[in-house]
Amino acid sequence: MSSAAPATRSLVIERELPHAPEKIWRALTSGPLMAQWLMNNDFLPLLGHKFQFRATPMPQWNGVIDCEVLLRLEQSGFRPDDERNYQSASFGWPRFLANLERLTAGPDC
Repeated sequence: MSSAAPATRSLVIERELPHAPEKIWRALTSGPLMAQWLMNNDFLPLLGHKFQFRATPMPQWNGVIDCEVLLRLEQSGFRPDDERNYQSASFGWPRFLANLERLTAGPDC
């Protein structure tokens, strides 16, 4: 009798975000900003900090900077009996990333 774990699959989404890397990093590592594009949370950027999500709704200078950031998100470990969760993530992550893009395009990030 085999005790091998069932095969799992991953969901990978890549999106280019044409905003300053500092803004994107802030939006990815600040709990209050994460709440604006993803969901409410108790996130702290501390090694080993366990957090939970709770679902609910540069100085001016003369010059030009073109910046392109590629965000690669991978959620893995979906088992064959996790089809509903996989479909939910497939639908949800693009929406969350669109929220991230709107947030980082604005002045509040």
